[in-house]
Amino acid sequence: MDVEIYNRFAHRYDLVTNLASLGIEPLWRRLYVKKIKEDFSDGVVADVATATGELVKLLCFSKNYLIDPSEPMLQIAKQKLEKSCPGKEFHYLQTTAEEVKLPEPVDIISAFMALRNFDNLEQGVENLTAQLKPGGRFYVVEMVNTGGIFANLSLWYIKNIVPVIGKILAGKDVDFSQLGESIQQMTPSRIVNALRKSGLQIVERKKLFPPTAIFVIGEKPAQ
Repeated sequence: MDVEIYNRFAHRYDLVTNLASLGIEPLWRRLYVKKIKEDFSDGVVADVATATGELVKLLCFSKNYLIDPSEPMLQIAKQKLEKSCPGKEFHYLQTTAEEVKLPEPVDIISAFMALRNFDNLEQGVENLTAQLKPGGRFYVVEMVNTGGIFANLSLWYIKNIVPVIGKILAGKDVDFSQLGESIQQMTPSRIVNALRKSGLQIVERKKLFPPTAIFVIGEKPAQ
């Protein structure tokens, strides 16, 4: 992942990502948070590729680790969370999924629209899973290439239209072509296989509507 790209458009990240998903991403995020809160009333959560902290802002759990290699993204997240979740504990870690070392095991690993940004998917998932408590859960929502008509249309939009919109909103020096390429390479089976390889049991897997994203939950077996 080219961190400099994210550094340069951090201030427009939320707008650009909503456009990339045709406005569906906020809906997916709310459904995702609802499911986590059904499973855990509270706990210690690590949100990987947290970007501007939108996901953590909705969770607002007692203790939160926000992981992202972009310092400007983390600064925006900090500003948001100090206003929206007073009294909660937040730790901002400028690092990657492959390299992060948490100071304690966590109940929840959250990877919302994050896996496509891993430099090495299997290595990142394995490193994060190792820091999950027994009985803890790894939650994933990711845009994927399902090969269907709708997915192909969405990929065309992301590869051809989103880069144009992104340059207008974030600046001509920002290249969004990587977004479409990363999604095209991401498939449901690749995600599930990476979670299983790390030792997780798949407890839920489903397509979201529209069928351009997948929701997967992996659970770490209790010892």
